Amino acid sequence: MATYEHRLASEYANRNRGTMHLVLDTSCNKDYASPRPASRIGASTQAMEILLKNRGTFAQVMDQNKNKGYQSPRPGSRIADEDGRNCLTKGHGQMGTVLDVNGNQTYYSARRTRVPSREGQEVLRKSWGTMGSILNTDANKGYYTARPAPRITPDAEEYATKNRGSMDKVLNTQSNVKYNTPRPAPKVKPEAEDIAQKGRGTMNLVLNTQVNANYCSSRAEPRVKPEAVGIASKNQGIAALVIQGRMSGNPTPAPRVRPEAEEIAQKNKGMLTNMYQNYGKQPDSARPNPKIKGDGADIYERATKGMVQNLFHQYGTLPSDPKPPPRVRPEAKRYANKGQGSVAGILHPKKAYRPRSSAW
Repeated sequence: MATYEHRLASEYANRNRGTMHLVLDTSCNKDYASPRPASRIGASTQAMEILLKNRGTFAQVMDQNKNKGYQSPRPGSRIADEDGRNCLTKGHGQMGTVLDVNGNQTYYSARRTRVPSREGQEVLRKSWGTMGSILNTDANKGYYTARPAPRITPDAEEYATKNRGSMDKVLNTQSNVKYNTPRPAPKVKPEAEDIAQKGRGTMNLVLNTQVNANYCSSRAEPRVKPEAVGIASKNQGIAALVIQGRMSGNPTPAPRVRPEAEEIAQKNKGMLTNMYQNYGKQPDSARPNPKIKGDGADIYERATKGMVQNLFHQYGTLPSDPKPPPRVRPEAKRYANKGQGSVAGILHPKKAYRPRSSAW
């Protein structure tokens, strides 16, 4: 019973709430369009035409996609004769031609002076001024104004030269490439010259690599008593002698080899030292005889002698290889002779040319 009453109360509340919240809910009504009522026009054609006229063309005018490249046609000029067209052209004016930037890019209006006499032209030319000539960079490319001559008397010329300064000579880098200012002489008394020489130092001599190329400072003598000279010599080591190449080789003991094994020991000594010492002077090793018999011996002999030198230096003078005999059957020999042709006899006039008859 409670459930039935609760359900009735919920339905009554939903009815009283209304549908305004559904209308104002934009998320639900995003793509909603209210249905349009059907036209109340029957099958009458006249009524349909009146309806289309009353709708107007404002929707087509505001449709930008359809009217993107559309331009309304211009009405034709209502002028019949030629005189009327001339008057219309003059009435249009020249403002369009004046404002045409592309057409008037290089146009200059003709200048015309109203000065008839020569004196008036001269006055006009002077009144123009010289600013145009000054600003003409092409005409004034290599122009320099004349410098006025110095107003100096001969007596004051020496002082004027001194007062000019020498900054231009100082800044002339081409003339001063290898210039060094002279060093003033040291103001030292004769009796103090030795002390001044010592006070200069020797750093310039130490850093002079050209003078000190082969210089070696003297080594101090070893402070060894006479009775300890032998022990000091032994303790010096032999590294210096080894580096200088003055170290004598150690004596090699005689080989302990029996007489019957001396030949084998001599062979086992190796040939590397002999090859290093006698490089390029050793005789050629004996070549074994070729193991080729029959027809291959002739080919082997030619291959060992080499033919590339003859081909390079005697090109065109070597005898040609013998041609193998034609492999023609006896019954076909007649046709083979006919197929050889006579071009060779024509190209070689030394050979007797004889035309072949059909009886061959």
